[in-house]
Amino acid sequence: KEDFKRDSKDLLRLICGMFFGNTSPVIDMVVEHVPNAKKATPSKVEQYYTGKENTEFMQEISLCDPNSTLMVNIVKMYNKPSCLSFDAFGRVISGTLKKK
Repeated sequence: KEDFKRDSKDLLRLICGMFFGNTSPVIDMVVEHVPNAKKATPSKVEQYYTGKENTEFMQEISLCDPNSTLMVNIVKMYNKPSCLSFDAFGRVISGTLKKK
């Protein structure tokens, strides 16, 4: 559990190192070129949100605030073996997703 309190770069290096060995150059590239959620969310909202623009709601979800309205961009649906329901894979844009 102590590892989860690490900086994201150190945590990524630790986890990838467990599977692939020395991954420092790859980790450095990812950290440098892939924006964090706070920086990437406004462009994602602008690109994918199809509601009315320049509304209070759009501005709220663009802030990537964990205490605001929940907005999840579902990118892939995986059917369960029973074919009666799906698991969804998505990116939380704003708000906090909690397990019941």
